[in-house]
Amino acid sequence: MKNLKNILSVILAVIIMLTATSTMAYSKTLDVRDEIQISTFISNEKGSIKIANQITGYSLYYQVNEMDSSTYKKIKQLEDELRVIQAFNMYEAAKTQKLYDEYLSTQIYYKNLYGTNVTNCRSQRADEAKSTIIYLLPDYKETWNQTTDNSFNVNLSSFSGTKDFVVWVQLIKQDGTKVYDAEVFELKKHTILAYSALEGEDWISPVSKKMVLSHHERKDGSGYPLKQKTKDIECNILQVCDAFDCMISGMECKRISVQQALETMIEAADLLFERKIVKVLQKIVAYYPVGTKIRLNTGETGIVVCQTDNSIRPVVAVLDQDNQMTEIRYDLAKNKKISILQLV
Repeated sequence: MKNLKNILSVILAVIIMLTATSTMAYSKTLDVRDEIQISTFISNEKGSIKIANQITGYSLYYQVNEMDSSTYKKIKQLEDELRVIQAFNMYEAAKTQKLYDEYLSTQIYYKNLYGTNVTNCRSQRADEAKSTIIYLLPDYKETWNQTTDNSFNVNLSSFSGTKDFVVWVQLIKQDGTKVYDAEVFELKKHTILAYSALEGEDWISPVSKKMVLSHHERKDGSGYPLKQKTKDIECNILQVCDAFDCMISGMECKRISVQQALETMIEAADLLFERKIVKVLQKIVAYYPVGTKIRLNTGETGIVVCQTDNSIRPVVAVLDQDNQMTEIRYDLAKNKKISILQLV
């Protein structure tokens, strides 16, 4: 009975994840002195606003408004591009391995979503992107809500399915000067709703509930809904499987081939995902399935006859001019000088 409950809990968790709908934010700063910082996620329908320490005796107001989905997507892509540019310039300034890894992580994240890399990382391009974001932001309305505890409230029950909205903040200083900042949010409810549906159930294990909540999180904290660096092995496994499935099915990103997806997962190992889990994925999913006809860098044509521990380097049998298998076999996992050039 206990095993049956565990099986049912996993099945239900997967069903809810696939059929339900977390709040993910993409930050921008409109005030030139960075006097306002809006939280990048919402917890219990509430977010926080941080004001620079040197500012005192101020009044703070906010408003939450829905925005057009197409506008949100344009802003989101520009924000993701800015993350890459910022990471690149930080690396160029210090040239450390850690900063390079962070830059590489942002490029991989961007390529997963949009199918290409950011090639222009000059400051001029960053300024253009920021100006475009400001232009695209929907105007704030006349009605403001005052906050005395530096927080803002979002009534998530008023949204259904997937919604995009903007949180505007108005800071009024002692001298009457007004400063504005905005944060756009994408409401994807499925992780939070799924977790909420299971939270009070005692028949499903705590780790299964956490898997539901964190399957879109990433090792470097770039995921959603909470931008957490989850260390539970069960959650890390699900993150790898979910990301790979999204890539080959075209869910939430551009659809790519199994080979491209595996290459992307390998590139992202240690940055977005746990390397040891990605290696297991490599062994389970054949990069070149048995029977795949390929061309080698030796000029020979061959066919994959079995897998090795490295799915990118299988055992290949060389074909003759009549496409018949010869006695020549190359174990590409052992013979590093020979590699596959292309599929035939």
